[in-house]
Amino acid sequence: MYSIKDVIQRAKEVFQSYGKEGRNVWLIIEPYVFDFPDENAIDYIFWKSKIEFEKYFFPGMNGLWVYKLKKTESSFSDGIEIPEFIDYSCWTRKIQEVAPDYDLNKAKEKLTQLIDFPTPPTPMFWNYIAWCALDRGDAEFAEICARCAISLNPDLPWGYHSLAVSLAEQGKREEAIQAMNQCITKDHSQYHKKKYYPIFEKLYLESDVNLARIMIKTLESEGGFIPIIYKRKANIIL
Repeated sequence: MYSIKDVIQRAKEVFQSYGKEGRNVWLIIEPYVFDFPDENAIDYIFWKSKIEFEKYFFPGMNGLWVYKLKKTESSFSDGIEIPEFIDYSCWTRKIQEVAPDYDLNKAKEKLTQLIDFPTPPTPMFWNYIAWCALDRGDAEFAEICARCAISLNPDLPWGYHSLAVSLAEQGKREEAIQAMNQCITKDHSQYHKKKYYPIFEKLYLESDVNLARIMIKTLESEGGFIPIIYKRKANIIL
């Protein structure tokens, strides 16, 4: 997750789904990629949401903040306005360039739900947002974010990977295959061809969920990145 809003919403969903007080949610933050909001600001948001929490810090190369969140009777009883930590204007300008007909107010609203840590709008972060949007079931917006990543650097394979999945999720099979083929062509290490394409093929072209599940678990055991959408598609997580 790359958004405090998303953390609060997910915590709310978990608490509501179990329907019991005392159920804990763990949040782990490794502050090495993102310029996180001030630690006290995050604490304040939890406090205003009436979520009890315990906070720990584990030292290491980058260190970890670990929050243990606990529901109370009054959790989420009052609405809370989470401040914006990021200027979205450069992000929306890129969306306007890539998808000129897309509503920019709608785009900003979606962005604020997916990422609110100050980050540069690089291809890597556009790609992260695309995977987040896919996890939320918004393949159309994921496609736009993937195209933004590609627009910034068309020689990187990952934008084509998230584009392929975004298109496949929308039922655009032939376009998805073309995008994945471009991904493979751009990846001179052949990692996508060897590791990701077989999973993509089983999930979206052959509907062989059982074999895809085995491939995903194997890749994960090797330390490979597994998009959450793949795990959902393979029924590894709900």
